[in-house]
Amino acid sequence: MRRWVPRCWELVAPDAALDVRSAAAAETLRRVAPGIEAAALAVAGPLDRAVADAAAIGRPLFAANRDVARPDDPVAALWQRCTTLREHRGDGHVAVLAAAGLSGLEAHVLIAAERGSDPVDLQRTRGWTEDDWAGAVAGLAHRGLVDGNGACDPPAPSCATRWRRPPTASPPRPSPRGRTPTRARCSTRCIRWRRPSAPPGCCATRTRSGCPRWAAA
Repeated sequence: MRRWVPRCWELVAPDAALDVRSAAAAETLRRVAPGIEAAALAVAGPLDRAVADAAAIGRPLFAANRDVARPDDPVAALWQRCTTLREHRGDGHVAVLAAAGLSGLEAHVLIAAERGSDPVDLQRTRGWTEDDWAGAVAGLAHRGLVDGNGACDPPAPSCATRWRRPPTASPPRPSPRGRTPTRARCSTRCIRWRRPSAPPGCCATRTRSGCPRWAAA
């Protein structure tokens, strides 16, 4: 980003870049999926509802794409709806990596290790030096995620999952009704408490932090 923004806007205006991106996507979709217009119109409503219901907190690329005006072309609009939801997933990946204490460089070191690929391409396209890469390898090796050469031993898939840690157990606390609750986290990251007698998926929860998903049984 530092290498190209804001210098890239000297070459093409943001609105022009969006228009070219939209037109190219629509042209490609029509070429690979003839008759896609009908499908684009059929799924427009459900996709719009999915976008509207998705949380934008901590998801900057999703939020930015959500606010891009829908093109009049239904196929271009389909691509914009789908790429908005795709960025929601991508922002979630970044959040998970950050929660695990992994930087963007370290994440790519793990990708290269999992796939057994040459890191040179990743270094060139992302602008990392060999020293940058070696420093990330050393840090991951110190954590036991890769060996000293940046490889997984044993190989994938254990390499990609080794850093995942189970949630820290904590003793249950008394619930407002005197029952021993179970602890879980809802999508808003607050603590919610479900009665042991409630079946899975039941909304019989009470929250300690004002979660908007709270519903009393």
